Amino acid sequence: MKKLRHISLMTKTIVAIGVLVAILGIGLVSATFVGTRGVLYRQMEAQVQAIADILNYAFEISIRERDFDAIQRIVENTRTIYGIGRVSLVDRDFRIIADNRHEEIGNLLSGRAQEVVEEVLTSWRSQFYYEKSENQHDFYIIAPLRGPEYIMPHRSNIAGVIVIKQDLRQVDVV
Repeated sequence: MKKLRHISLMTKTIVAIGVLVAILGIGLVSATFVGTRGVLYRQMEAQVQAIADILNYAFEISIRERDFDAIQRIVENTRTIYGIGRVSLVDRDFRIIADNRHEEIGNLLSGRAQEVVEEVLTSWRSQFYYEKSENQHDFYIIAPLRGPEYIMPHRSNIAGVIVIKQDLRQVDVV
């Protein structure tokens, strides 16, 4: 304690200012990081929503024509967009009718995805959700698929949903 008394007031002031500047610098970097990450997430959500909107139109035409080969090609081509991990087309009964993972076609959705599909089918609005595990971090959009020929049987124009999964690992690196 006696040694601190021998340090000059100027040295103490310089050290205090240095610590304060370091703390402010760390706070500024943290705030910038959080802000940048938020902007990236909003841009990513807008991009995936735009993809879902375009797919909605493309699928509507193919569904009307009952051209399931064209639907499958559209799904597979959409999967080639950077960051898109999975694209599925799911009917009102939760059955996958097109998917970039062929082995999933014909299977039923389950878990969180099925819960969100139920929300979309009743609200007629796109829903977003995130899933994070030890080695992956994914963003999902489940968007209603509108199809005019389905108006009468279901009293709505929702034929099913489009499910798009985007890998967030490239955003989390920032």
